[in-house]
Amino acid sequence: MPKKIVALTNRDQKIFQFLFEQKVASTKQLATAFFPNLTKQTVSIRLLKLTRSGYLSKYGITNEKGFIHYYGLTKRSLNIVKNNYFYLIDNFRIKSDSVLYDLFLVDIRNQLNRFNMIEEYLTENTLQNCNELSESKTLRPFVDLNSDAYLRIKSPSSTYNVALEYERSLKTNIRYTRKLNQYYRSSKIDGVFYVCESKSILDKIHQIDQKIAKENETKVFGCTKGFIQNNIEQIPFINRDNATFLLS
Repeated sequence: MPKKIVALTNRDQKIFQFLFEQKVASTKQLATAFFPNLTKQTVSIRLLKLTRSGYLSKYGITNEKGFIHYYGLTKRSLNIVKNNYFYLIDNFRIKSDSVLYDLFLVDIRNQLNRFNMIEEYLTENTLQNCNELSESKTLRPFVDLNSDAYLRIKSPSSTYNVALEYERSLKTNIRYTRKLNQYYRSSKIDGVFYVCESKSILDKIHQIDQKIAKENETKVFGCTKGFIQNNIEQIPFINRDNATFLLS
């Protein structure tokens, strides 16, 4: 059966770009990012049209809150993104390898992008699939370290290049030690913001950071998942000494 024809809008193309950058997004997440003043029914109808026209793939998964629908790109929509994206896309895998992980990264992005301090937000998928970004002296370390995102943060006193990492589960001390050592070796990376599933994970990262950095100034700040979910106006990222970088 031939695909139904639908006239694409600028918003549709921005949705495709967003899904390239994030790999996946739920109905609610797409509504937050692109349909802020429309009803859930209106959003669902538009996404259904894009799915039936072969531009989106629709899936389902269960998380701690129940069953949710989420969307990804098709080859058809990926080709549209490739023709219109800011950077040359060299590679891309359409499906996510860890859906719940990637879905929460969307929540993080939607939350942080509300803040004026965020001047630029580049996702891991953008960093890894647009080879020209690895030619940038600033961005190359974030590409090499597979950071979940690159943030350029503007504060009243300075501008910072910061890596974002989401920790959904506790890893071994060896893995944390290796990753943090790599971050400290890069002079281009001013800081690392960890968003952790639980306080116990964040405490572990701070403990490892204390052993690695010792008397040196820390690069590592973190918060727990709840600060992202609660949709607050400021997010405190705290380091091992309880000093706070307030993102707003």
